[in-house]
Amino acid sequence: MASYSRLQALSLETFRSGFNLENFIDCLYREVLSESEVDENVATRVRGPSPTVRSKEALDKVRKLLDHFKRCEFQMRSMHETVTSQLETARASKESEQEEFKGVVGVVEQEMERLREQFKNLDKKMGNFGRTNARVGERLKRSSDRQERARDALELIEYMQAFSFAQGSGNFDTLPDIFLNPHRLPEAAAVSQRLLLVSSDLRTAKQRVGIDGGGALTLGSIDYAVARLEEYANDLENRVVMRFDGAASIGDTTAMGECAHIMAELNREMTLAQRYISTRPMFLDAKEIRLGETTPWQSSMVATRDLQALYREILAIVKHEAQIIEVVFPSSYRAMQIFLQRVMEQRVRSALDRILVSPKGQSADPAELRSYIRLVAEVYEKTHTLAVNLERVTKDQLDLLDLADSLFTDYLADYPEIELEWMSGMYERQESNDDEGGLNLDIVSVLTEWNKEAIGRCKTLTPHDQLAHRQRQLFHSSTFYHANLGCLLEQIARHTMRGLETARDLSELGSTFGITSASLGDLSAKSIASASDNLISHGIGHVLKSVSISSQIVHDLERYTKGVVMPLVSTSVAESAACDSGLSALVLAVETRVLENLNHALKMFFNQVAKVLVVEQKKNEFRPSGGIAFAIDQPTTACRIICAMLDSLRRAAQSNLDGTNLSSFLDEVGCQAHECLANHLTRFSFSPSGALKLKRDMAEFVDTTRRFSSVTVNQLFESLQQLVNVFIVAPESLLGLVDGTLRISHKDAMRYVQQREDFKTARVEGRTLAQLFTSDIKGFD
Repeated sequence: MASYSRLQALSLETFRSGFNLENFIDCLYREVLSESEVDENVATRVRGPSPTVRSKEALDKVRKLLDHFKRCEFQMRSMHETVTSQLETARASKESEQEEFKGVVGVVEQEMERLREQFKNLDKKMGNFGRTNARVGERLKRSSDRQERARDALELIEYMQAFSFAQGSGNFDTLPDIFLNPHRLPEAAAVSQRLLLVSSDLRTAKQRVGIDGGGALTLGSIDYAVARLEEYANDLENRVVMRFDGAASIGDTTAMGECAHIMAELNREMTLAQRYISTRPMFLDAKEIRLGETTPWQSSMVATRDLQALYREILAIVKHEAQIIEVVFPSSYRAMQIFLQRVMEQRVRSALDRILVSPKGQSADPAELRSYIRLVAEVYEKTHTLAVNLERVTKDQLDLLDLADSLFTDYLADYPEIELEWMSGMYERQESNDDEGGLNLDIVSVLTEWNKEAIGRCKTLTPHDQLAHRQRQLFHSSTFYHANLGCLLEQIARHTMRGLETARDLSELGSTFGITSASLGDLSAKSIASASDNLISHGIGHVLKSVSISSQIVHDLERYTKGVVMPLVSTSVAESAACDSGLSALVLAVETRVLENLNHALKMFFNQVAKVLVVEQKKNEFRPSGGIAFAIDQPTTACRIICAMLDSLRRAAQSNLDGTNLSSFLDEVGCQAHECLANHLTRFSFSPSGALKLKRDMAEFVDTTRRFSSVTVNQLFESLQQLVNVFIVAPESLLGLVDGTLRISHKDAMRYVQQREDFKTARVEGRTLAQLFTSDIKGFD
């Protein structure tokens, strides 16, 4: 057995990284048991010893392991004490090093703080040094400026003294060379201008202190010097102007530029520029714009063509003159500004005044007004194009668009009223020529095109800040107290209301005629259907067609408003709301009038139905007498005519209405037809055979109304068909029919039961039919 003190399994290397419990136990087992013991164990297992031997051997092994583990525990405790001691030593060493490091860090921080203070002081000294340098520089500059001003003042005093002793008017020979040398004229002009400014200040100072400057001028005095200075400046200006005129006449731009520079020194450059501009041929020999012998709005094509030619000529001249002005004048920007302003105000305004002659008087022809405003818009665009081209000539240094707009102030003073005026006149003319007065989509399309034309010009002729307001005026200008017939909403509203009124009148006129067997002659189905179609087309058909057209008008107007008008007024909440409210008011008015017309037309139609029932329905058809027999399998003439009328009305409705409008209308027709027929049953007495004839009529009515595709109408007519059984069944079956199948009250049933032929004679269990149904009827005799 190996020695426990030399076991490799209990070394420190075993418990370091890579420790594995299974390997540890295996190592202990191999080191504790010798190889011989292992071999003996193996041999014993081969020989198969007795159980007692095996138990003893196992017990010995356990004791050995237990003893081994006790020694392991002792060695582990020893190792733990050793490690703990080493850790304490390392911790103490670490704490000592940390204290030492903290001390070093504290020293470093103190040194850093001291360095920061030193840098701060250095920055302060550098700032003070910089400010000192700046003050010194400023003082040096002021000193230099003062010296320069002193030299200039001394020089000016010398020049002023020279003028104070210059004798003889117009004699300047005694002046310094600067005033006599032709090559130094710009310097002379600059000095003269400075002397004039000084003299002006002197005069102001003398007036302020109350020194009188009157009396004779004395040689050598300030006043004398100022007088001779002004005389010299005037003489210099005259010489420069004469020289400039001579150079301009021969096109010598170099000499002209020299003269302009001299005048600039005298602060007279713009005077010279105005003189130059006024001598340009375009302002002296302007061509007359030919308008022809007719009125301007009739010759707009000729006028605009001549205007375009004039604008091309102006642009070419301005390009040429701009090159000269840029070379000649130091302040070419200001000179071009004066030049172009005169071009616009003289040449362009003159052309506009000759072309844009507005039609006069309150009774001006709307076509002439329309042509005039078209001409204004066309001329406006061409003038704006000219202004843009002129701006490009100046490299966009000048803004001429506002100047171009100002030229049209007088012509657009009553805009957009002139647009509303011509559209109002055109509408009145169109209305007077429309004898029928009916709804017409083509007319509405024309009205919309007029408005679209007007709003297109409005976008061109209106400033951006007023665009929404004016666009709203063209679309909706009417108020509660005043209708403006020029705006689109008023025109469409008036046309639509007039068309609806015309349709109602035509419907009333057509409804005065009816269908009778006498008027038909031929009672064939084709003849009756043709007469019904004719009756509907000349009666309620007018109203249905007007409903269809008015719906299309409203739809087109809403689409036009959303797609064209609203984007133009969207910048203003108030104007957008005004357009919306105007459109809503028109739609509501149209819907109200349409509903009134439909109700009135249906009333007239069912009056015709009632007339047919009164004229064509015979009493003996439902209560034959005297041996007269009728074919039960054929409907009555009244039924055939009414079914044909209902069928024609349905087809007319389907041709002119759609969606919920169609279904609602057919529901209303079915309900009123049901009510009319239900009341009709109470006017006749029915025998059993006559009731069968009535049942055949009801089947025809049901087939006709079923084509309405209305559940409500189908239910009403099917119940009415069931009600006919009241006239057919035996008296003893009436109560079961009323309470069971029909499910109506006895009071309602009595209205029809009393129309039975046997109402007074029939008995049920000894009671009359009246007594049979008195349970729900009070006071019935």
